[in-house]
Amino acid sequence: MLSKQAQSLLVNALQQAKLKTSATIHVHFCHRTKKAPVVAATQFFKHIKLDKSKNKNTVLIYILEQNRQFVIMGDIAADALLPKDFWTQCQVLLAGYFKKDQHSEGLEAVIKKISDALAPYFPAG
Repeated sequence: MLSKQAQSLLVNALQQAKLKTSATIHVHFCHRTKKAPVVAATQFFKHIKLDKSKNKNTVLIYILEQNRQFVIMGDIAADALLPKDFWTQCQVLLAGYFKKDQHSEGLEAVIKKISDALAPYFPAG
């Protein structure tokens, strides 16, 4: 899905996020699953123990490459502190980029949106 250049942009976006917030943003690409996207993302979130973070501020961007679907979800503290429709806003933003085949740009934009939103609550540091 992502070229080497696009992967570099993604890594850079994640590094920039770390400079703003102590919240952790994970991006995972799944090639295929028979499960519903939300079920697969939730299981992955728990499988790699993202739900065990000390501050409960981890975010997962879970991308199903086969059908170009995705799920964006946050742990308990991130959910509680951000506006109720924040994850929906992020999904709409990313979907707009994906429709134009601008995957890396979309991921970069949504990572920035998430890190900017979490920085006041969980500053880098």
